[in-house]
Amino acid sequence: MKSSSALLRVLRSRLRPTRRFQAAGFTLLELLVTLLIGSLITSGLLYLVVEMLKIERRETAIDQTQRDMQRAIEFIADDVEEAVYVYPTPEDAPALKGLLPAGGPTVLAFWRIDPIDDLTGVPNPTCGDSSVTLTPVQQEACVLRTRQAAYTLVLYQQVENQPADLWKGKTRIIRHEFRKYTDLTTLAKTAGYVDPIGTDANGNPITFENWPSDNPTPSVSNVLVDFVDAPNAPVTEASILDCPTDQVRSPSSTTSTSTSFFACIREPSFSATGSGNVTSNQDIEIFLRGNY
Repeated sequence: MKSSSALLRVLRSRLRPTRRFQAAGFTLLELLVTLLIGSLITSGLLYLVVEMLKIERRETAIDQTQRDMQRAIEFIADDVEEAVYVYPTPEDAPALKGLLPAGGPTVLAFWRIDPIDDLTGVPNPTCGDSSVTLTPVQQEACVLRTRQAAYTLVLYQQVENQPADLWKGKTRIIRHEFRKYTDLTTLAKTAGYVDPIGTDANGNPITFENWPSDNPTPSVSNVLVDFVDAPNAPVTEASILDCPTDQVRSPSSTTSTSTSFFACIREPSFSATGSGNVTSNQDIEIFLRGNY
């Protein structure tokens, strides 16, 4: 009996089902799904970071452009405040025919009196002595030492930028300056320069309006600001393009339809003596819009 019991236990032990153990881990499909989800999350985060950087750069560019336009308009306003005469429509002014630079419309043209405080090197002849015969240069030196100033013609021009240009944006504003003297030690004048007030060789009065320019070349030409909007850029409010009834638009609508840089200028009033002296203030409104 004992042997049969032992045999039965052996048989039972052999008939017991065996337990199978599976190794822990991920299947290939689970790994692929995990990688896909991780890639989507990473791509989304990278997209958000890139967009945030773009927005920051755009906001920085807009802010910088606004500051540049504000500084430019303040500079122009301070410059025009020194003007003694402003041409209402420079491109239609007979005195400026053939003088205006090519490449874009001239928006502002005006005369200002620039002080010459440093007379070091200027000839110092004996002035006021009728017994002394002075040369033309010495006579000019006497006048300069008395006035200590000279007329300067200033032009503001809008020029479109080209892909190869150093300047960026749609257009830029250039300030041209026509000074009287190129060398104070010899009192050499800018080629073609003529004083806007005085008389000509025949004794006829010279005024701002009939200034007999001989096409002088600019003494100084500097870019004031770039990133100015295109001249034909649309505006949201068309009313801002209209000037008051007592002012004219510069540049005139016949020469340019610029919507990004223009001025409204009040026509001057002259004295009845024919001296060319302006008897009323010229109100000027300047419009400038940038575009980064």
